[in-house]
Amino acid sequence: MAWNVDQIAIMTRNLTLRGLALVCLMGLGTASRADAYPIIDIGNDPNVSWTWNEDLTLGYAFTVGTSLTFNALAVFDVASANHDPSATPYTNAPGLSSSHKVGVFNSVGTLLVSTTVAPGDPTTPSANTYGEWVYHFVTPTTLLAGTYTIGAFYLGNSDSVMVQQTVIQNGDAVYAGGRYVYSSTFQAPTGNYAPNEQQYFGPTMLSVPDGGMTLTLLGGAMMGLVALRRKFKS
Repeated sequence: MAWNVDQIAIMTRNLTLRGLALVCLMGLGTASRADAYPIIDIGNDPNVSWTWNEDLTLGYAFTVGTSLTFNALAVFDVASANHDPSATPYTNAPGLSSSHKVGVFNSVGTLLVSTTVAPGDPTTPSANTYGEWVYHFVTPTTLLAGTYTIGAFYLGNSDSVMVQQTVIQNGDAVYAGGRYVYSSTFQAPTGNYAPNEQQYFGPTMLSVPDGGMTLTLLGGAMMGLVALRRKFKS
């Protein structure tokens, strides 16, 4: 059977469109495996959440054994956990009520990397189902062996924080105790909490396996597919 020019063009068009569609579907499957995950997480415990009248920066110290790389910083959004009745009255609900500056400091208090996590930023699940992590990308940062502190700034009577939680360590970072400082500005938290209140979340570091590039490439492929369809129709 002989093929004319028009038939060959139609066949080429159909194969090209099907190939692009397959690439897009493959990209979508990859995207589902590219979720961010917390390097230090918390267990599934609804007790206890807390908020303060005062402005403060709080978080925790941690040690790195070899090296640790992350590309996002996050705060935990408490959605439905129990709150301590002796704390400032507040209501837990999904979604952050305010923005929070988050940063990582070295052992002498020098700020190494920071960003602001805001309502509406991307989220990723926690092992604690009474909330989720809200995160913002930062320049990929590698910490070498040593001791560091992560902190998040909370205005008085803003978002609540999970306390007295069980730590889950998902990377080369070992939790080393809660830290805080009362101040009207963001700064390195240096105060130690008592042992029974040392686990405050608060902030964490996140790793997004492809830095969000899978979704970016997928979006580009979809736009290319639409443009190509329009070209063949014209």
